[in-house]
Amino acid sequence: MHFKLGFLALPLAAIMIGAIAPHAIFAGPNQDMARGKVTQFGVSSDFSAKSTATGFNASGTARFVFLNSDPNQVYTGEVTCLRVTGATSTTPASATIGGVITDGPSGSFASSFVINATDSGKFSNVPDTYTFFLSSAPPPPDGGCPTGFAGSPITQGDVIIDNALP
Repeated sequence: MHFKLGFLALPLAAIMIGAIAPHAIFAGPNQDMARGKVTQFGVSSDFSAKSTATGFNASGTARFVFLNSDPNQVYTGEVTCLRVTGATSTTPASATIGGVITDGPSGSFASSFVINATDSGKFSNVPDTYTFFLSSAPPPPDGGCPTGFAGSPITQGDVIIDNALP
């Protein structure tokens, strides 16, 4: 019986640490990370991306559900690039995420996506921002994410960005 409790202690400790510090576990050391779940303008978006601190070896997923269609149009994709810029005293952290569309509605010409998001911080009075577009152009390459563009304030959802570099 004593052995079984000791055997369970390690997995339980791992679960507790995961519940306390999910960002550190997801991003890892020397990794940039951006994730969010946003609903605005009739589209529900869910994304999660990570890369090295220098913007290479990007990976992750994105999902866009157009809620004003019947049935809902759903696009899913894999991340090909992530560019993170850290917060300063006057600007929020920002991320640009690009990727390839891996699944979408029949007849769709969309083959890539680009997301731009900002994270104003948990205690800021300034809202996070978010915008995205789907394109028939090839996806941005690893390490080649475009520079960010203006987003709309988020009214429903949240964006979290971790920058590995100060």
